[in-house]
Amino acid sequence: MKGQKLLKVCSILLIIGGALNVLFGAIGAAAGAVVGAFILIVPFIIAAIQLAAGIVGVKTSNEPGEDSFRTAMTLIVLMIIFSLVYSIYNLAQTTGMYAGFSGAAVANILLGLLVPALYLVGLLQYRSALSERQHRHEHV
Repeated sequence: MKGQKLLKVCSILLIIGGALNVLFGAIGAAAGAVVGAFILIVPFIIAAIQLAAGIVGVKTSNEPGEDSFRTAMTLIVLMIIFSLVYSIYNLAQTTGMYAGFSGAAVANILLGLLVPALYLVGLLQYRSALSERQHRHEHV
């Protein structure tokens, strides 16, 4: 069904990414590379939301329901918001140090939003396809 595979693939990528973010965040914190509570806490919040969105996305792609669609939508929007805020914060820190925008930093922000954006597209396409399918069955 349209959007189902895209949702499932992006969900799996979010689970992998979330697990890696937790791991790298823990290593960074243990190594003392992270300074300040904001820099320490926000990546873990993003990783937790990322993991949750991935798990809910896989569940929704297998067993769709209005509650799971709503939960998946809420989680992915939260993840996008937190990721944007954190990325802008990091970009501001980087540009302050180097007095100019880094192309790599901007590319990192865009790539970091690619999978969540595709997840959102897949979620909306799948929900629409299911709704359309249900509507056709009701009129038969």
